[in-house]
Amino acid sequence: MHITPSKPAIPLLQRSGIVISILGLLLLAACADPSTPAVSTAVPAAPDQRFTFRLETTSLLNQTWHAGDNLPLSWAPAIDPTTTGAPLTPITLTLDLLGPVPSKQEAKSFIKNGAPVLKSAMTKTDNETNHAVSNALGLPPNLTPGLYALVQHIDIAGTRSQLVYLITVAK
Repeated sequence: MHITPSKPAIPLLQRSGIVISILGLLLLAACADPSTPAVSTAVPAAPDQRFTFRLETTSLLNQTWHAGDNLPLSWAPAIDPTTTGAPLTPITLTLDLLGPVPSKQEAKSFIKNGAPVLKSAMTKTDNETNHAVSNALGLPPNLTPGLYALVQHIDIAGTRSQLVYLITVAK
């Protein structure tokens, strides 16, 4: 005895639509510009995901500043895979202005040898915050023209990381 189904399990037109949809998604993924930064959302990837922060430096470093200017500071959240499931932890973000620095080559030793902090800006957040935090660093009005160091400190649960950026202050 031979039994033939009355209708196919998935109609041909429906199967074709599924295949075309999958091919379309693959094509969109292949055409994505890898240089385009990912947009952060306000929803964590997982309920137990934790965040760290990075200073947005594009507008900060690509211009010449003047004494008395206000430097806008914005730290964007970044998923920290090493802290998934970690308890709520305070984070302190600090940016110190040091200088004038003798030269780019001497910046590291200048900072290491205890260069004085001319001005500082501090912001507090935590590792569950998934939105940018902002502050401003007002440059002192009496700064002499030259090269200055911006030293960023991120303090998380007793661990401190440091990054150094250089800016130019003109007359």
